Amino acid sequence: NPELKSFTHQYAASEGKIKQSTLPTRKELNLNVEDFAGSNELAGISGMQTTLSVSWVMENELLSSRYNLAKSSQGMIASNEKIKRLALANETAKLFINALALQEQVNVINDAIKLSESAVNEINKRVSAGKTFQADLLRAEAELAQQKLIAEDLNHEIQIAYKSLAAQWGEQSLNEAVLTGSLEINNKPISYESLK
Repeated sequence: NPELKSFTHQYAASEGKIKQSTLPTRKELNLNVEDFAGSNELAGISGMQTTLSVSWVMENELLSSRYNLAKSSQGMIASNEKIKRLALANETAKLFINALALQEQVNVINDAIKLSESAVNEINKRVSAGKTFQADLLRAEAELAQQKLIAEDLNHEIQIAYKSLAAQWGEQSLNEAVLTGSLEINNKPISYESLK
């Protein structure tokens, strides 16, 4: 999923922070020169006073706490990534089940349309033979038209469901997608041994 890509960059940045946290502060070297331009016998270099100092902070505890902070920040990034992965898996499962349900609805309405078409043909034969009223034929044709409208609506909904599922996977579309799965609930108990 595209939303997980940012964690790669965050993790790389946290690695840099961990490396940086182990680096001590700079050592300082100071050179002070006094009385360089003195007068009389202290004139020039002979009367000059110099002080050389080296300083650095003894920071073992500071380095350790900076390292621990950087390491815990990296742990938070890993935890946030796991949370995001679970949330995306949940959302993907919902989208998949929705698309699968729509596929089943399309199959059911297509079967209903075939039955309605067959019924219209039979009623038309009965009307031609004078055994049934014209109103029965009109009702059957209206039912068939309504089912075709429902099928058209479902086809639009399933295309939206496919695009949503494809976007969840970072794709533009699912080409000729037919999802496989079952919406039936298995009522047989699952044994612990089969899960191992």
